Parts: sequence; C-alpha cells; structure tokens
Amino acid sequence: MKNRILGINCTSDAVFIAVTEGAGEDFNIVSTDRLTFSIEGADGIRALHHAIRTVLSGAKKEGGNRIAVNKCFSGSRGSSVDAIKAEAIMELVAVSELALDIERVAPHGFRSLLKCDPGQEWRPRAKQFFNPNGEIKHWSRTDGAVCAAYNVATL
Repeated sequence: MKNRILGINCTSDAVFIAVTEGAGEDFNIVSTDRLTFSIEGADGIRALHHAIRTVLSGAKKEGGNRIAVNKCFSGSRGSSVDAIKAEAIMELVAVSELALDIERVAPHGFRSLLKCDPGQEWRPRAKQFFNPNGEIKHWSRTDGAVCAAYNVATL
C-alpha cells in the first residue's frame, strides 16, 4: 500500500477531495470526490461531519496518512463563512478523530509551484498538468485540492 495524500478544497457548498500518490513525475491522482453540503443548522453540521469522517476513514484504510488543505482565507476576497466552517469540521475530524497529519497550503504559492509563465494564472496550468483531457469531474474546484496535494508531495 502506497502512502497517499488527500488534497482538500472547501467551498461554500462542497468539499472537494483528491486522493493522490507519488511525487514529482510519479505524482498520480488516484480518485476525486465532491461532498455537497448545507450547514444552516445542526443537522447539516452533523451530516457534513459524518460524510467527511466516512471519506477520510476510508482513505486512511487505503494508505491516506496526510491531508493537504487548500486553506481558506479571510478578507474582502476571502472564503465564505460556510467554507471556513467546512474546513474546521474537516480538520477536527482528521486530527482529533483519525490522527491524520494536516498541512495547510496557501493557494498564492501555486503559480510558482506549477512554474507558470509570467502573467499566467495557476488554474489553466494545473489543468494542463493534471487534467489535460478534462476527465476529472468538477475540475474547477477539484484543482485546488489536487494542487494542495501536489505541493505537499513535493516537500
């Protein structure tokens, strides 16, 4: 069983997960998943907690031992409150309940990580590297999860 890194990207209504293995030229996306949620009340919080725990537990059994989080940020162009809550729930489950290691990755470093050309944004470059044929569903947000995992794999 190979060591796997789970890349996580939380948005206002979904948690995007990329299970990866390897590093550098051997970096490989094993699977991706999207957990949609609504955390307007206690039932929504419990449902998200249960869904995250189920996915992370399964990934841990398959060799997933590290979590790479495309971290939320605050400010006028920051992440939504629900994305921040989802990230907090994910970290609580991963660290407290499953004893997984977490590394937070700032997306502003993805341009240099992917060796973008001057003026090039990281998202098209990530698609070029990791999803050139468009086979991965929900790529527009899974890309952050994949890049977070790739960043941790290159450390």
